[in-house]
Amino acid sequence: MRLFRAEALFDGDGRLLRDAGVVVDDGGTVQEVGPIDSIRTGVSERHDVQVLMPGVVNAHTHLTDAEIERPVPGGDGLNAWVRRLLKRRDGRPDPEDTIEQGEPRRANGPSQSVALDAVAEVLRRMRQSGTVAIGEVCNGIATLEPILQSGMRTRFIQELLAFRSERAAPALEAAVEIETTARWNDRVLPTVGIHAPYSVSPELAGMILEHNTKRRRLTFVHLTEDPAERELYINGDGPWKEYLKELGAWDESWRAPGVAPIEHYDRLGLLGPSLAAVHLADATDDEIALVATRGVRVILSPTSNLHIGNRLPPLEAIVARGIPFALGTDGRGSNPSIDVFDEAGLLAERFESLDGMLLIQALTANGAAMLGFGELGRIAPGMRPGLVAIEVASLDGSDGDVARRVIIEPISRGAHPGG
Repeated sequence: MRLFRAEALFDGDGRLLRDAGVVVDDGGTVQEVGPIDSIRTGVSERHDVQVLMPGVVNAHTHLTDAEIERPVPGGDGLNAWVRRLLKRRDGRPDPEDTIEQGEPRRANGPSQSVALDAVAEVLRRMRQSGTVAIGEVCNGIATLEPILQSGMRTRFIQELLAFRSERAAPALEAAVEIETTARWNDRVLPTVGIHAPYSVSPELAGMILEHNTKRRRLTFVHLTEDPAERELYINGDGPWKEYLKELGAWDESWRAPGVAPIEHYDRLGLLGPSLAAVHLADATDDEIALVATRGVRVILSPTSNLHIGNRLPPLEAIVARGIPFALGTDGRGSNPSIDVFDEAGLLAERFESLDGMLLIQALTANGAAMLGFGELGRIAPGMRPGLVAIEVASLDGSDGDVARRVIIEPISRGAHPGG
């Protein structure tokens, strides 16, 4: 048994405990937590830290692009950025050509590949900085092997793309076949995701949601990330229609519903507590109100939104509506950071009135719940949250002040051996 004494402890449930103690067993399971004077469990080790919190959750990332060191240029909208990203991916080496060079790669589609060593290194660095779980989004399973080897808890999201309605059933059947035959374990859990309204037919979106809901897991979707998505659904035109036609993926029978994607998804019965909307960077106040009413989960990746389209998610509206949100770094094509603390830091700096305690919950309990890892995110008896030790210049001020200091200006931070 190990005792961790903390001058300040964030429990992940929205509380900051002063002069607290946590006892964990050799497997990292919390046995006791509370004021240090109340701890009664016998221990063999003791560690004194200034600030302690649960391990953090990166709820949305794309390790396919782990090898990218400098982001793909952005600033002119999602469609233009996607074109450049896919062009860069297409330029990667063929896996067969790299075997003799000792650079293991895995095919990810007909003309793309993933550098397995780069994925493993990113996962190592994530763990080192306190990340205990990720939501990995991949258009295949090229990143699965290094994830399994890393031991990182992962919700592995096979993200489907098929805008033509006749491709809906075959696309889901192929994903279910992989889901059934691939190697999983209790740390790496599968699901199927909707890429986005501009790349997935309503038929396929409904089929994916039904498939996941029957298995009691969330369906993740990039939603209202960029104005071009709205243009496609309201006017039936714009850069996404043009691009899908170039790819031979446009559905000539599709007709624009004349309303934005969020409203259209609601009319189809897709909005609800089984859906997790990622980004929402172009969402209006009314749309955020609808998301809140329907109980949709929310994941934000603000650094990526700024890089691609010079916009931030409507966080004030999200908070005003009481929507719990999680955070993710997105892919390295739009964000060089792999540290989800940086996402919280950006929001804390841009939204100065935001309660820092909400960001701590976003980093911990909210992300853990959305990915389906009930043992993570909270320091409480029976939980196995992992532990992050942090030092800051001062613990003075309100709980929210301390939380913001931990996020914006830590002196040191890292996963603690107790995790």
